[in-house]
Order: sequence, then structure tokens, then C-alpha cells
Amino acid sequence: MPVESARWLNEAFNDRMLADYVPSVLFSPERVRHLRECAALFLRWCEDLLIREGWLQATDEW
Repeated sequence: MPVESARWLNEAFNDRMLADYVPSVLFSPERVRHLRECAALFLRWCEDLLIREGWLQATDEW
């Protein structure tokens, strides 16, 4: 469940999803890059938390 949510979040920040759902007028390429970096940091934090809580093995692949 948390893993599926994290996977969805990861997918939501790929180029295609951003191009489909976020008007380019609202976000400059710099802003999009910043959002991707924030998402990546958040996903790493989620992964660490899931590993610590025992919901995910360190060797599991997303």
C-alpha cells in the first residue's frame, strides 16, 4: 500500500505525466526540475522509513 503510493508518486513526476497534466505556463523547466528533485528526496525518505518499519526489504526493487 505505501509502496504502491510511492510508485504512483514516482510515475506522476515523469516527463509524460507532467506534460499531460501540468500546463507548461504554470511551471518553467527550472520549476519542474525542482519538483522532480523534491519528489526524489521524498521517495528516498519514504523508502528509508518503509525499510526501518520492516514493510520493505533493502533489496526490494520499486
